[in-house]
Amino acid sequence: MQFSIIMPVLDQERYLAEAIGSVQAQTFDDWELLVVDDGSTDASLAIAQRFARDDPRIRVLRHRDGGRHGAAASRNFAIRQARGRWLAFLDGDDLFLPRHLATHVAAFAAWPQARCIYGATRWLDEASGATRDEDLGPVAGHCHAPPDLVRRIIVNHEGEVPCTNMVTMERAIALEVGGFEEAFNLFEDQTLWVKVFARHPVGVIADCCAIYRQHPRSTSARSERGDLPGYVSPQEASRQFLCWMRDWLDQHTAPDAALDGALGLWLDRFDARATVRLKARLRVRAAMVGRRLRWRIARRFSRR
Repeated sequence: MQFSIIMPVLDQERYLAEAIGSVQAQTFDDWELLVVDDGSTDASLAIAQRFARDDPRIRVLRHRDGGRHGAAASRNFAIRQARGRWLAFLDGDDLFLPRHLATHVAAFAAWPQARCIYGATRWLDEASGATRDEDLGPVAGHCHAPPDLVRRIIVNHEGEVPCTNMVTMERAIALEVGGFEEAFNLFEDQTLWVKVFARHPVGVIADCCAIYRQHPRSTSARSERGDLPGYVSPQEASRQFLCWMRDWLDQHTAPDAALDGALGLWLDRFDARATVRLKARLRVRAAMVGRRLRWRIARRFSRR
């Protein structure tokens, strides 16, 4: 089997049938879908079980205690049960476009050294129907040696950080690095990206093959309302994530001067000294504006 698609589900009865249907509509059909019910109190479990009865490629998993453990723990649970060579991720309220898996298969063939591939996601605002495709910046169209993308994307934001639904990777390396960090409610997806990007080649494709649905129950919306369990402000969550990243890189990777310098500057934005904070924030802002301006100029000239 080529792909194991990991789908954590918590009270998503409104969207789940469409999400599963988008997997069944893939033009590349060598896959299994692992739906992990994370303690749903609505009809999500029954919907998933109905699909599993009709399609042997779909398996429904539940935590042993039937309770809620969070998206990271649910994904890790499914990764351990998976049988595919490659992992793909799709939340129960998002969608794959029909050529999602086929596009990633082609990318792995084009870059045989890559252990992970990601691309752009289309964001859909459910209320207005408006959509926008992510701009992955100058990293798109290349396979990157580690830890290039940790510095350029996770830390410096030269392009948008990939959504979970547009990342595929070898199951073996997800297990090797320990999967997602389960202590995080925000940034839990990026904890795995850091681990993989820091140690393995990663290909970035320009294709947009998945849809992230924004609605009142999405993680981003709940975070803005302060409605996540163990809530901390987005700024504090960012600080905790950056501190975790610094410690993890120190313990598991060789020193990299460019990455260490960039990460140190971003951490200075949270320094107790006001002058250090202000200086760091101004430098970060100026650097981001400069990089994006150079990218836009380069892209404009490349189209001529």
